[in-house]
Amino acid sequence: MEKLRDLSEQYVKNNRYIIRLQSIMWPLLDVFSSLGLILVLWFGARKVISGQTSLGTIVAFILYIGLLSWPAIALGLGCCNFFSAAPPLLDGYRKSLMENRSVRTKFGHISSRW
Repeated sequence: MEKLRDLSEQYVKNNRYIIRLQSIMWPLLDVFSSLGLILVLWFGARKVISGQTSLGTIVAFILYIGLLSWPAIALGLGCCNFFSAAPPLLDGYRKSLMENRSVRTKFGHISSRW
């Protein structure tokens, strides 16, 4: 029972770390994406005014960047969650497997040795 408590405490500790990390990452992502949009609008407007490009090109560029940004953000956050939560869980599974080498099933008693 003590091992389960330790594993649960480690799980809660890692989840709190993820919450702190995400509470910093989401606002930063919003700030950087907003700054990027402002820069694209600024330089794009200058190019449109000077006649070097069309307004449609700038709009298409902004839309393409918007379509590409969400998968990149989701991939990054998914990796962050996985890599911060997986090690303690794997350690708990490994310890459990090494200590409990036999399993009781409806087919009878099955045991294995490593």
